[in-house]
Order: sequence, then C-alpha cells, then structure tokens
Amino acid sequence: MTRSSWRSPFVILLCGMSILLIGMGVRMSYGLWLGPASTALGWPLKELSFAMALQALIWGLATPFAGAVADKYGPGRVIAFAGITFSAGLFMMAHATEPHEALFSIGFLTGIAMSASTFPIILSVISRSVADEKKRAVYVGIASAGGSSGQVVMLPIAQGVLDGYDWVTTVLVLAAITGLLVPLAAVVAGRSPETSTGPKQNLSAALREAFGHSGYLLLTAGYFVCGFQTLFIATHFPKMLEKFSVSASMGAWAISLIGLFNIIGCFFWGT
Repeated sequence: MTRSSWRSPFVILLCGMSILLIGMGVRMSYGLWLGPASTALGWPLKELSFAMALQALIWGLATPFAGAVADKYGPGRVIAFAGITFSAGLFMMAHATEPHEALFSIGFLTGIAMSASTFPIILSVISRSVADEKKRAVYVGIASAGGSSGQVVMLPIAQGVLDGYDWVTTVLVLAAITGLLVPLAAVVAGRSPETSTGPKQNLSAALREAFGHSGYLLLTAGYFVCGFQTLFIATHFPKMLEKFSVSASMGAWAISLIGLFNIIGCFFWGT
C-alpha cells in the first residue's frame, strides 16, 4: 500500500491521540504509586518527589531538541525512541533499590520520553497532515483532548492494578503499555511534508525568534502555570488524601475528572 492509501489525516489523528493518551495518562498516574513505592522502599517521600521534579525539567528542556531531531529524521523515529525509553525507565524503577536509580529511571529517562512523545511532536505531525486551516484547528483540538483522555482512561486502570496487586506490578504494567508507542510510531514514520516555502531555519535561530516574540512568551507563561498546577496536583494529591483518611482511589477519580473536563475545554476551543 502507498502512503496515501492508509496514512490519511484521520488515521494520523487517531494514532496521535493514542500516543498522547498513553504518554500523558501514564505520566499522570505516577502520583498513585508514589506513596506506596516510598513506603515499600523505605525512602523519604522527598526522594521520589525530587525525581518527579527532575522529570518535569528534563521534559521541558529536551523538547526543543526532540523537535529538531523529528524535523531532521522524522517523528516516527523520535516516538519509537520515546516508547523504548519510557518502558525502560519504568522497568528500571520497578527494580530500583537506591534513590539515584529512581532519579535516572523516572527522572531522566521518562523525562526524555515525554519530551519525544507529547504535544509539540504529535500536534506538529497532525497539523502538517491537514491542509485546510479550519479543519486543522478541529483536528488539533481533538488531539489535545487525547492527552486528557489519558487521565480518564489510564488512572482507573493503574489504580485497579494497584488495589489488586502492588506498586511494582502497577509500574510494570505501565511499562508494557508505554511499549505500545513503538508500533504506533509506524503511522507517523517518515519525514513530514514541508508546509513553508521560506528559508530553512536551524534550532538556534528558531529559539532566538521564539524568545523574541511576545506571543510565544505569553503562551509559555500560560503553559508554565498550567503545568505547575496540573503536575503538582497529579503527583501529590493522592498521597495528601491519605492524611485525611480518604482512599487513594478517590484521588485517582478526582484526577480523572480533571482530565474529563479538560477534554471538553480542548475540543471546545479547538473548534
């Protein structure tokens, strides 16, 4: 089959949504097993909390470089690499015995994986596949909702495994799920078509232009606030509920509910 016979914009949209659902859903589930892991390993909670903070920093810092690699070699390779790295990081965390192993596995490795498999990469692929600007906005809105769908779908699954087994089994199941990013990467494999006839721009020039644009700075500030509150709540809310004698499953459903309403917002503003 030729590329046009099956890699339609709709197929790419479905694949992109699935990738975002897995990546964001697994990441948002970290707070569910964070407390049980800390207790079972005998580590202060700050050890795993610091690993979570490191992941967020690596995620942000590595994203421009992941985008540059995707532009040069194609997003498929970048997303496949993310799937392998994500699974490896979670697998290593499930077998960690020292805090520095957590820093490397869920701090560094899964941070790199998130930078290579979330919104900047996926939305770019979807946008370039749709020629019509109005339709493109709808597709991007639907795809963005896919990330929030991950909270709705993945957190109840993770909590169910955690209730039935333990945190190690939960992390291993999540590692297997992130491995699905590798076959999904086949749909977005290959160089994305060029959408601009202007001169090519290298990474340093793109960064200079971006940081010199007031709209970009305001958008970045908005994402900073969003990321801070969302990641902070998703990471620490389930553990905090324990202090008030509230079941951890309530935290999972609460975070899922945040994702549900975010789906509505993403779709509404995207259309």
